[in-house]
Amino acid sequence: MILIYSDNSKRQLKKIDNSYHPRIRRKIEEIKRNPNIGEHLSGNLKGIQSVHINPFILAFAIRGDKILILDIENHKIAYTNKYLSILQKELWN
Repeated sequence: MILIYSDNSKRQLKKIDNSYHPRIRRKIEEIKRNPNIGEHLSGNLKGIQSVHINPFILAFAIRGDKILILDIENHKIAYTNKYLSILQKELWN
């Protein structure tokens, strides 16, 4: 599987404290091994999956042999209207 990071996910990763990065990398490796893990979102977010990396949520989508890392956001912010619109935009760009 090929990993592709959205611009938004790259910005968010730079903001996240480095102490979380090993856990994030492990979760992404887990996604590469089993792309069907996580919660499959519905409604306007159909096609997006999410996994929890406490205190964050990583949103991604599978497109053929590609894993699109859409965003990683604090759980408190995830699923707010602003966040959902960002995910929709990232999915279709």
